[in-house]
Amino acid sequence: MKNRTKKERLIMLELTTNMNYQQMAKELKVSERTLYNWRKDPEFQTFKDKLVREQFSDMASKALKSIFELSQYASSELVRYQASADLLDRAGYKPTDKQDVNVTGLVSFHDDID
Repeated sequence: MKNRTKKERLIMLELTTNMNYQQMAKELKVSERTLYNWRKDPEFQTFKDKLVREQFSDMASKALKSIFELSQYASSELVRYQASADLLDRAGYKPTDKQDVNVTGLVSFHDDID
């Protein structure tokens, strides 16, 4: 993909700023039309999706570390509990929300009153 550096910068501007197209075009020294054309390109979209996943992966690692630190060192017992519960949930140890109870062998008596 040509102009990869500018395209990557465009994606990062979109992810990290509140700039509009006019501002981003000026920052990248390209026309607004060029930005629109890039965004319509399927290859650009694939590249953008890849960068977004990488950014979220980096953020997820930092968020997990923060949750762990809260579970260990928060001054509030409730915060430590909630952070610990969140860690367990994410590790697949979430308690069941609903339990099915099957009862067999019950006998029901009905009095016929006339």
